[in-house]
Amino acid sequence: MSSETQSQGFVAGFGPQASSSQVCSDLMAEEVVAAVLPKAGETVWDSFQRITEASICMNENHSRFEAKMKTLCAVRDDLKDRTLKYKSTKNRTMEDWFHRVMAVEKVVEELESRFTEKQETSTWIHVLPRSKLSKQMASMCLEIDELVMEGNQLGDTLVHKVAERVVKVRKITRRI
Repeated sequence: MSSETQSQGFVAGFGPQASSSQVCSDLMAEEVVAAVLPKAGETVWDSFQRITEASICMNENHSRFEAKMKTLCAVRDDLKDRTLKYKSTKNRTMEDWFHRVMAVEKVVEELESRFTEKQETSTWIHVLPRSKLSKQMASMCLEIDELVMEGNQLGDTLVHKVAERVVKVRKITRRI
């Protein structure tokens, strides 16, 4: 194409009214779309795969979730028993930990009931609710692990209780 044709406002592929700046911005837009579109496609596909995988792994996540919860309950029961025998140097921290464990137990009960409902549903038809539940159970596993670790550390703060002083009082009787 000759420079004379371009000076008259005709740029190849963009019609007779296209300016050079419009052509540059259109070409840049095409380059951006060409660069972003495959990544967006990969992102959507990756997201779909993660959702599907979470749905498929729901039963596996539930088994792991149950095992971790049993461990947390064992740590809780051990700490309760040990607090009867020993004294904690971090009393408020210990109470806060027990309250957080109780809160987790309530969430676990709710997740358990939802799992019972979703357990027999189709992995593919109910992919979103199953995936969401599976991810919530996996997230709760991390929280449970944290509580177990904290509980074990709190167990190290227990010390022997100081024996109460026993004072013997002799009964003095006066005879008159």
